[in-house]
Amino acid sequence: MGDPRNPARLYDEWSAHRVEIMDLEIQTFLTPVGALSGGWAWHYMSPSHKEYKLLHDHKDIDLFVAPYEAPKYISDLKRMGYEKISTIYDNPSGQFVRFEKYEDNVKIIIDLFIEDVPTVVVYNAIRVVKPEVLLSFYDMKKHTTDDCMAVIAARKLIAQNIDPIGREELCQFKDK
Repeated sequence: MGDPRNPARLYDEWSAHRVEIMDLEIQTFLTPVGALSGGWAWHYMSPSHKEYKLLHDHKDIDLFVAPYEAPKYISDLKRMGYEKISTIYDNPSGQFVRFEKYEDNVKIIIDLFIEDVPTVVVYNAIRVVKPEVLLSFYDMKKHTTDDCMAVIAARKLIAQNIDPIGREELCQFKDK
């Protein structure tokens, strides 16, 4: 649910420092209970690659947590220094909450979706939303960066009944 990407910067690389800090936060604290969605889910579903902005979004961390896990998880986030931030996406149902904190001069934004979703385990025991379900979130506007290379490639692979997890197509440029 981040801001639209700047088309002039699509072939730029994400800051290696930013990626490292967020990756550490994800692997250490965020995914033992939650499941990644959005750009970070595509990141972990992809083979090792350079972090180009066109491949997938690393502006925020989209995370799904089951409703029965949410109260403890939110309490843990607050204990870890995250603060709840109001957004235009807030709703009375409380199924979406944004948190943020700064770690080593990197702003970490967590978009927390409180909902049970089907997941799979990928690289380094990281749980992600199942690719087919994840793609549906772009149609539902839970995620907005549907023009990234990973989303485009995953749509094509799934249409051919090919599991996109671990596929080189998720991190290849088609026009470069």
